[in-house]
Amino acid sequence: MERDISRYRWLGTLNVDDQFGNWKVSAVNRFVSDAFILFNDNLSIRDENRLFLAAESAGGRTIVPTVHGTLGWYSLSRVFNASAAVGMRFRASPEITIEPRLGASVDSRPGASVAGDPAPLRTDAGPSVGGIVRFENSPAEDWQVAASGGGSWKSLAPRQATDVLLQGSAIRSNENLNFSTSLYVSSVRRDSYQAVSFLNRSEQGATSESVEATRSDTLLVSGNLRTAIARDLSASSLVRLGVNRRTVRTSRAPDEALFFDTDFTRRSVDLEFDLNYRRKRIDATVGVKGGVQNEERLLANREDLSPAQASQKTDLLRQADFDQGFLELHGRTVASPLRFLILNIDGAASILRHDTPAINPDDRDEQLLTGRVGVQLRFSQHLSTDFSFFVSRYETVYIKAERSAENNVQRALRFRPAVTWTPSEKTRIRLTSEVRATYTVDDFVLPGRAPRDQSARELRYEADLEHNLPSRLRLTARATISDLRLGRFLDAAFAEIPFDTLVTTSSWLQLHSTGRLKASVGVRTFIRSDYNQSTSVRYTPRAADGSPLLDSNGSPIVSTITRPGRERISQLGPTASLSWPLRHRTELIFEGWFVVQRITQELYGSLPEEQSETIRRAADRGRRTIIPNLTMTAIWRF
Repeated sequence: MERDISRYRWLGTLNVDDQFGNWKVSAVNRFVSDAFILFNDNLSIRDENRLFLAAESAGGRTIVPTVHGTLGWYSLSRVFNASAAVGMRFRASPEITIEPRLGASVDSRPGASVAGDPAPLRTDAGPSVGGIVRFENSPAEDWQVAASGGGSWKSLAPRQATDVLLQGSAIRSNENLNFSTSLYVSSVRRDSYQAVSFLNRSEQGATSESVEATRSDTLLVSGNLRTAIARDLSASSLVRLGVNRRTVRTSRAPDEALFFDTDFTRRSVDLEFDLNYRRKRIDATVGVKGGVQNEERLLANREDLSPAQASQKTDLLRQADFDQGFLELHGRTVASPLRFLILNIDGAASILRHDTPAINPDDRDEQLLTGRVGVQLRFSQHLSTDFSFFVSRYETVYIKAERSAENNVQRALRFRPAVTWTPSEKTRIRLTSEVRATYTVDDFVLPGRAPRDQSARELRYEADLEHNLPSRLRLTARATISDLRLGRFLDAAFAEIPFDTLVTTSSWLQLHSTGRLKASVGVRTFIRSDYNQSTSVRYTPRAADGSPLLDSNGSPIVSTITRPGRERISQLGPTASLSWPLRHRTELIFEGWFVVQRITQELYGSLPEEQSETIRRAADRGRRTIIPNLTMTAIWRF
C-alpha cells in the first residue's frame, strides 16, 4: 500500500511455481488499485487485474499435455477478457519441439455510444487455435542457433484477434571473431467497437457502431561483428534494420457512414563502427554511427470520401510525416600514465537532419558538440580527488521561414571537482562542488520584438557522509546547496541583466540499523526561495480598529493582491523505514515520511497604506500543509 499526496495505491502480486500431483503449475497474478483525489475532492478509483497461468504434466516424456490461460480486467475502460487453451507438446527431434493448442476466448468491452446514451457492453466469445515451435541446436556445434515461433487466432465474432511471433538468433565465437545476428517478426491484430457518423448531418448527428481492426506488423533484424585486427587493436560493427506497418480498417459500417482507414509505415536503419585500442595503461575507442528513419501516413479509403474530407484528413496525416538522418563521430580514452593518475577524455560531434512535408514547418537541422576531460588523483588509500570539465554546443536551425526566428545556439560549460576522504574504515566523506553556465542566443530578432537571449549560471555544493557505529548502526548524511541565477544575456558585451534567482537547500540525516532487523530513522529538510513577477497573497482586510471587514452575509472578506516578490517553500519532516523478516520466509516492509510544508511570500513595491501591515502579516504567515506519505509491503513465501 502506498499513500501519496493525492493518491492511494494497493499493489498485489501472487506467484505460484509448484507441483500438484503429476502437474507442474506456474501462475502469476498482478492486481493494482488506485484511488485518486481529483478536483473538488472527487474520488476516482481504477482497478486492474491480470492473471497468467501455465501447467504441464510431469509424467510425460515424448508427449506432454499442457494448459494455458489468461485473464484481464480493467475497471475504468470496462474491459474484461479471458482465454483458456489445452495443448500437446511433443519433441519431433532432439532440436525441435512442437506444441499445438486449442481453446476458447471471451472478450467484453464497451460498444459505441449512440445519441449520447451510455455505451453498452458488448460480449463476444468464440474458439481459438494456436501453437508454438522451438528449435535449438547442440551446444557443441560451431554455430549456436536458436529459434522459436508461435501464434494464436481467436474468433470473437464479429471481431478477431491474431498474434504471430517469430524470433531467432545465431552466434559464432572464437578467439579472434565474435559474430551474432538476431531476427524478430511479429504481427498483431486487435478489433474494437467504434462510433461512426453519417455524411448526412441533417439526421441530428446520427451515429452507428462499427468494428475497427488495427493490425501492426513488425520486422527487426540486427547483426553484430567483433574481430581482432592486431594484437592490441580490434574492430566492432553493428547493423540494425527495423520496419513497422500499422493499418486501420473499418468493417460493418453503413455505406453512408463517415470513417477513415489509415496506413502507417516506419522504417529505420542504424549503423555503428568502432575501433578499440587497448594496452596495459590505455583504453581508447574511436567510432562513427549513423542512421536514417522514415515515417509515412496514408489515407487508405480516399476514394470513398468527398474531396473536401479526403483533402482535410490527408493534410492532417501528412503533418506528422518526416525523413530523418543522423551522423555522429565519437571518441573515448581512459589512460593511466602514473599509478596515482587516471585521465578520462571523451567527445562527440553529431548532426541530425529532420525533413518534413511542406505543410509541416518543423523542418530543421540540429548540431551537437560535446566534450569532457576528467582527472582522477589518488594520493593515498584515504584521500582521492577528481576533476571533470564539460563543454557542449547545441545549435538548431529551422529551414522553413515560418519558424526560422526560433533558430538558436546553446553553449554550456560545467566544472565539477570532488574530494573523497576516508579517514578510517568506518568513515567516508565526499565533498563536491559544481559551477555551471549556459548561454542561449537566437540567430536574429524579429522587428518589434524584444531579444530572448538568456543565461543560466549555477553554483552548487554537495556533501555526503557515511559513518559506521557500534552495534551494527550506520549514520548517513547528505546536504546540498544550489544558487541558480537566470538573466537576459547580452551576447555582444558578454553581460547579463538578472531577472530571477532560485536558491535551494536540502538535507537528510539518517540512522540505519544493519542487523537482521533493518530499520532507519531520520529527518529531511528542503527550502527553496524563488523570485516571481506575479506573487499573490490572500488576506482579510481590516478596519481601523483591527476588526475584519465583512460582506453582506456577515462573512469576512478575502482579497488578493499581486506584486513582484519572492516565494519561499520550507519542508521539514521525519522519515522512517523498517524491514522485518518473520518466520517462514515472511517479510514486512514499512517506509514513511511526514512533511510539514509552509509557503510564505515577500512582496516588493508599494502596498495599500491602510492594509500594508495586514498584507505583510498574511504573507509572513503563508500557507501551511501537512503531507503524510506511507508505503507498506508484505511478502509471503510459502
